[in-house]
Amino acid sequence: MKYLIPHIMKLLSGGEGKNVTHTRTRSLSGGCTSNAFEVETSFGTLFVKTNSAVDFPDMFYAEVKGLLLLASTKTVGIPPHPEVMVLT
Repeated sequence: MKYLIPHIMKLLSGGEGKNVTHTRTRSLSGGCTSNAFEVETSFGTLFVKTNSAVDFPDMFYAEVKGLLLLASTKTVGIPPHPEVMVLT
């Protein structure tokens, strides 16, 4: 996860002169396919999942699609702005 933090901070900063800083990362449990983390930043707290884009190339895209469909029903609370970032 340590190697992802600079990429996440750059993405959150958005090139608009914002300086988003990382304050803490905590490993979460419960999943069996992906690694999950809580990442605290000056922007806010993020839920980050990691896995292999080689082994599971479309998994997170399908998950985001499902989350957006669930959000559109307005029946279940879904965190705003699910995103997929692929790093090679």
